[in-house]
Amino acid sequence: VYVMTGASWNHIQIVANLITTLTPPLRARGCTALPNEMKVWIAARRKFYYPDVTMVCGRPQFYDERQDVITNPTLIIEVLSDSTAAYDRGDKFLAYQQLDSLRSYVLVSQHQPAVEQYVKLEDGAWQYMAHIGLESSLTLPSVDCSLALSDVYADVEWENEENI
Repeated sequence: VYVMTGASWNHIQIVANLITTLTPPLRARGCTALPNEMKVWIAARRKFYYPDVTMVCGRPQFYDERQDVITNPTLIIEVLSDSTAAYDRGDKFLAYQQLDSLRSYVLVSQHQPAVEQYVKLEDGAWQYMAHIGLESSLTLPSVDCSLALSDVYADVEWENEENI
């Protein structure tokens, strides 16, 4: 169990930037970006998770007729916190991999412009890619759009200017 009582300015700013940046291109593709209030149910683990950003393409499938829990995310984004980074990369990612609908998993640092991306290949393996620096961008093949790291990190306050 991880107690989550609020988040840092950078964490919240990054989530807001992701939702704002991704909503227009996703809407055009029949997809929706949802903030962390939407839970994801993983039946194989019999657990609920609260991703920072969840994307659903097509009609959402709800758990047990509940409108606050989905079972078919296409893409999940987690903004890494010092206290949860290992969990997000480890057990949580293993749990997410049990979702048939999931095609991409993205981890976003809040301490430096760095985004890690896992893309599910046709054979079921996961391909890792790292995108580093504000001049970088990443393609999200699962939702057919690109994302500039300068947009992800707009208005983020860096503790150490050497990080950017």
